[in-house]
Amino acid sequence: MSRSQNSISVLLVAAALLYSGAQAADAPPAVPVNTNAIQQLKAVKGRELILANCLPCHSTAVIASTHQTREKWDQTITKMQKQNGMWPIPTSIRTQILDYLEATQPPSDPGLDKGKVTPWATPLYRPNPLW
Repeated sequence: MSRSQNSISVLLVAAALLYSGAQAADAPPAVPVNTNAIQQLKAVKGRELILANCLPCHSTAVIASTHQTREKWDQTITKMQKQNGMWPIPTSIRTQILDYLEATQPPSDPGLDKGKVTPWATPLYRPNPLW
């Protein structure tokens, strides 16, 4: 390879590196993938009750990825109490928890309110290993 061919190769590589660097600088900033776990739950009235009653067994990712009707959320709490030994929750606290979940984690498919079966898979998360 001649000296001029070598110089041209070096210039081409340098140009490619400068071009790729310019593209990276123009790219929008990446959205952080790793958010604070508490930030996954909307900061509205009732979140503190979710943190106190749900986080001892579940991550916020489990709660944030689940979307159900109020009735299904109520059934889920009852199921956790019967099958998994969850502690009794006073009615007033349970109502506030259900208010929060109904407002922030409603069904993502409006047809679910009418008992429609969704074609989507169940959430992909590991169950609690203590059960």
